[in-house]
Amino acid sequence: MYGHGIYFAMHQAFETSRKYALPAPDGHRHILLCQIYARKVEPITDYMNTQFQGKDPRAEAATGKGIIVVWGARVNLVVLPKYIVSVT
Repeated sequence: MYGHGIYFAMHQAFETSRKYALPAPDGHRHILLCQIYARKVEPITDYMNTQFQGKDPRAEAATGKGIIVVWGARVNLVVLPKYIVSVT
């Protein structure tokens, strides 16, 4: 939707994550809850829909419209997995 990156739903949009999580054979959906530690975040705007990242070359993430998009070589330092939640 906004180019290459890892997409996260904001905590207010849990149903978005649930919708994208495919059910396992037992019917449960597994969702990874993460903390995001980006040094520079910019707002999501329409110009991002065909780019790999935002306008600011220092930005590591963008947020808005209920989502966060993280990109770049430091993604393993920006995203910290915390919990796995299993829902039906």
